[in-house]
Amino acid sequence: MFCSLIQYFFSFSHQQKWNGLYFADVTLQQLGLEVHLGHLGQRCPHPEHPINDFTVVDVSGIHTITLRFCACPGAPHARYQLLQSSWFPASLDRPHTAFTFDVLDTFQLLNLQGKLSAYDFYYSLDHKTDNTGVLGIQVSLPVSCSDLITDFV
Repeated sequence: MFCSLIQYFFSFSHQQKWNGLYFADVTLQQLGLEVHLGHLGQRCPHPEHPINDFTVVDVSGIHTITLRFCACPGAPHARYQLLQSSWFPASLDRPHTAFTFDVLDTFQLLNLQGKLSAYDFYYSLDHKTDNTGVLGIQVSLPVSCSDLITDFV
C-alpha cells in the first residue's frame, strides 16, 4: 500500500494550487504531504524529527517532501527503511535524498540501450520538474556521495 500511495502522489508531475489569481506551481511538501516510514505509510507512534526538505528523484520528476523515519525500539536504520520502501538512499548515514527503484531501472535501460549519460538523464528529470529553472530544484548530495554517483555510472 505504501509504494502505491506514494506512486499516486508522484504520478502528478506538476502540482498546482489556486492562489486567488492563478494556479501556481507547488511542491508535494507545500501541499502537506508528510511520508512516514517504518509502518507501511501509517503514522509512527515514535517518529524521528521531520526532514523538511527530503528530495525524492522519480521518473515523474524531482520532488521535495517532508519525511519522518521510524524511531521505535528495534526500528531499522534509516537507509533500510528507505530500501524497504523501494527508495535507494543517496547517502548511507543521514540520507536527505533518495532515488526510486523505478527511476534507477529507467536510467539503467536508457543507459544500456541509448547510451544516455547520468548527467543528461538527471537534467531531463530536472527539466520535467521545472523547465523554466525558477524553482531551483536541487538534490542534496554530501561531498562523499559524489563517489557513489561516479561508481553508479
